[in-house]
Amino acid sequence: MKEVISLELKTTFANRLKVLRGFRMLTLEELSKMVDIPAQTLNRYELGQRIPKIDVVAQIASKMNINPMWLCGYSDAISEQYATLDLHLSKLGYSLLWDGDSDHSFVVHSPEGNVYILGEEELKKLQDSTEAFISYTIQDILKDCKKIK
Repeated sequence: MKEVISLELKTTFANRLKVLRGFRMLTLEELSKMVDIPAQTLNRYELGQRIPKIDVVAQIASKMNINPMWLCGYSDAISEQYATLDLHLSKLGYSLLWDGDSDHSFVVHSPEGNVYILGEEELKKLQDSTEAFISYTIQDILKDCKKIK
């Protein structure tokens, strides 16, 4: 079982690292300088010849301002900024995916099968609206609860 998980993680990490580098239009050398990891090591990750340790994943994610869970294939939200929104949407049957083929676009699949393309601005509005609605709902519910302190 461990071999299957390692192979799956290695393949996912390799693909997502390549997608990230392509999305940011970086050469291996440029990415190497940004994340302080030798280009040869990054190349081996992209080829699936090596799998990084968790601290290396965290280092790459931090320097590239992305969600480390996305990099490893455990989340569809590339940005930690949208990870909470992704969680809320998934509970409602929606999925939020980063469109790696275009600049700063996200794809939302609805439970009804509709597909929507959102830019960064629309996604930010969706996140702000969701947070405002949740905050309002919490306050509305709590006003009828007994306050103990």
